[in-house]
Formats: sequence, structure tokens, C-alpha cells
Amino acid sequence: MPSRSNPKPSREWGLKDMEHPDAAIREVLLIALEKYESEGEPVILTTDEINAEIVRRGLRDPRSLEGKVKGALIGAYRKRESMSNLRPPLFIPVDRGTYQLNPYYLDKLRQFRDLWGSGKLAQRSPEASRISRVERYLESLYQEVNRFSAKLDAIAEQVGSLLAEDATQLSFVHTSPYFAGSEYGVKVTSIKDTIGDMLQRARRSIRISTRQMDMFEDELIRLKQSNPDLEITVISRGPEGAAGDRRKLAGAAFERMKKAGINMLIEKHVLHSRMVVIDDQEVLVSSADLDYTQMEKEFNSGIWTTSPDVVAEAIRYFDNLTTSPTVIVPK
Repeated sequence: MPSRSNPKPSREWGLKDMEHPDAAIREVLLIALEKYESEGEPVILTTDEINAEIVRRGLRDPRSLEGKVKGALIGAYRKRESMSNLRPPLFIPVDRGTYQLNPYYLDKLRQFRDLWGSGKLAQRSPEASRISRVERYLESLYQEVNRFSAKLDAIAEQVGSLLAEDATQLSFVHTSPYFAGSEYGVKVTSIKDTIGDMLQRARRSIRISTRQMDMFEDELIRLKQSNPDLEITVISRGPEGAAGDRRKLAGAAFERMKKAGINMLIEKHVLHSRMVVIDDQEVLVSSADLDYTQMEKEFNSGIWTTSPDVVAEAIRYFDNLTTSPTVIVPK
């Protein structure tokens, strides 16, 4: 029995050593021989070249060879060479993923091709029937893998859709001024903070409904200037409909936004909704106007969500509101 002190004696490659039940691996030898006959010596083969030709000949699914850079097909012969101590080598490593065919075996490779072509090699091999069965099994296995892969792709698409639905976000937002004994221990301004974050995510459209507005005009103007295609529409009670100590500020904010090209609509009589819709992605509905008093000093609350159904209905509501006969476009 061979051991380290008494290794297995070496021998040359024979025709039987070149056989392999996997047709793709067996084809590597024929590819090498064809390249010699068309180009001459030296015959240099790369893993990518072999993989591409094996796929072209219909012996492998392209996906089964993705990322194979270490000579997976030639590796079968390299392993046989090592286990059986075959010398000289059939393929000589040149670089990572690159091999040179040993021209010493050209005549045997021609015999190998002729015998496989005539079927004589299969007749004289005691393992021929087993090899044939293995090849048929591998072929059916490849087909089954392809069918299973297609099913997995369909399942992955369905799972992706379900995950997208489950990814819907929902948050309660509010303004809670600080007072002694407050549950929060600090002033909460999550309505204002959420609106600020939403505006920065806008890419196509911003819809705002508020009775009066003296905050966020600077942000809106900057967004419009940096992205002129951004459609921004604000519907409010207008400068004259503003009330309280900040009425003048609301009027000035209105005029600045109108001058910047923002669509400023006025509904003086029945407007009572407060909402912000960004693109078709998110909406915030609350009890607070977009002004300092209600964003900082009063108790107000609302809901922010990315629910597609809720956002779609909010857009439908807003667009319907803008077409109301009581809405005017200031000159």
C-alpha cells in the first residue's frame, strides 16, 4: 500500500483516465485539442474561456459557472492527476485560472476524441452504462434545477411585495409644551421635526393644506430654487385670513413663496384641514397649522404614515380640494 515513504508509483495518462461521467468536464479535452488544431502551440486555456465555450455548447447553465475562477472544470483532471500520481501533467498551471495543455498528450487526445466519436470507448469501458446513467441523471438534474430556480425567482418576487407592504411605517406625532410634572420632561415638537424631514425627501411634489403658515417658507423656497421641476402647492386662507400676533409674518411668508414660483391657493371660508403630502410616498395629518404658535406652544397631535392606500387617498382629497369653486388663485 502506498505511503509517504513508499508513494504510489507514477504513470502516464491513459485513455481511461481521460474519461469522465460529466460531459462538460470531458469536453474540456476536446476544446483543448480543437484549439491546438486551429492555433498551434502553445495551447493556453483560461477558466473564463472554457466556461464560455461549455455554456455555448449547451453543457452547463451559465448560472452554474458564475464566480468559478479557480479552474472548476479543469480541476477534475487536476484532482485525478494528484490522486493517481499521473505524470507528466495533462494541464500545466500558468497563472490563476490559466493553464497550458501539455503537448506530450496530443496523440492520446486524438485517440480519445476518435474513440468517443465512434462510441468504441463506451463499448470497451466496463463503467460505460454507469457513466451513461450518470450523464442522464445530471442532465435531468440540471433541468430540474432550472425549473426550481424559476420558481424561486417567482417566490422571491412575491416575498418582496409582501415585505414592501409590511414595511409601511406609522407614527403618532405631536406638539407638547413643557410644564412642571410633564410626562415627557421636555418640550416635544415631533410634528415640526417630522415635516422638516419630509420636505428634505421631496423629489417630485409637495402638497400642503393649512389655514395659515409662517414656518417652513425658507425651506420651500430653497427646494424650489434647487429643483425648479418640484411641484409645490400650498392651500391656505391667505394673508388676509391669517390671525393672531404673527399675522404680518404669515402675510410676508405668503408673498415670498408666491414670488418664488410656489403655487399659492386661497380658500377663505371652509378650509380647516392641516396636512403635508410628499410625492406619493408619505403623508402627515395633524391638528396644527404650519405656524410657530401651533408648532411650538399649543397641544396638537397627528399621524404620519407611508401607507400607499392612505397616501393615495390623501392626494385624491387634496387635488379635489384645489378644484373647489371656493378656491381662488391670487394674482
